[in-house]
Amino acid sequence: MGKFIVELHDNGVIRGAWTVAARRAAIVGIWEGDWPYLPAHSQIVAGLPYHYRKAFERGGTWWQRNGLVDVVRRDLYRARDNAPMGSIFARYMKQGEK
Repeated sequence: MGKFIVELHDNGVIRGAWTVAARRAAIVGIWEGDWPYLPAHSQIVAGLPYHYRKAFERGGTWWQRNGLVDVVRRDLYRARDNAPMGSIFARYMKQGEK
């Protein structure tokens, strides 16, 4: 099992980047072997700036763009007016990959 490099993007600017562990998922995720993997939820929340945490907790689901087999994305929205706050991109790195 590998790890994820997570980046918080806001209006095209990278606001932060950190590494989190991978966890086994049910259906959606980065497939390695027989299982899909997603980034560890609690580690992402711990790495986010305070005002993004609630948006991530309330946020939707992870999704993948066609052709990007090692990246998942999750969009963040404000509660009061549903305006976009940014996106989280997570790139899967296999064990031993740099």
